[in-house]
Amino acid sequence: LADPGVVDGACVATLCYGNDAPTPVDKLNAQVAVPRHLRMQLGPPSATALPPEPLPGYGPTLPPITQTLRLAQPGGPPYKPLKVRLRLTYERDGVPVVEEATIGPESFT
Repeated sequence: LADPGVVDGACVATLCYGNDAPTPVDKLNAQVAVPRHLRMQLGPPSATALPPEPLPGYGPTLPPITQTLRLAQPGGPPYKPLKVRLRLTYERDGVPVVEEATIGPESFT
């Protein structure tokens, strides 16, 4: 059986952004960086704003913003480990916020 996260030899992930705060999120923007041995395609987000969470402490209960990320390693096996740096920028109550995360093999040890 084929892995549903692999399409045409590429890894496909859906990024989901939610809001669990009682204030809205606006101007959401994601940037992704990968090592040179990877090819990356980041699709457009389904939206750039999230409404406030109606049930703070129980959320996020509202549908998330989604965005597709496709990663491929040209040349085939042997494959090198995947490593992705994600940078999110958005505004909450008009105040700019920046969040960053790195996902790679060390994330799972």
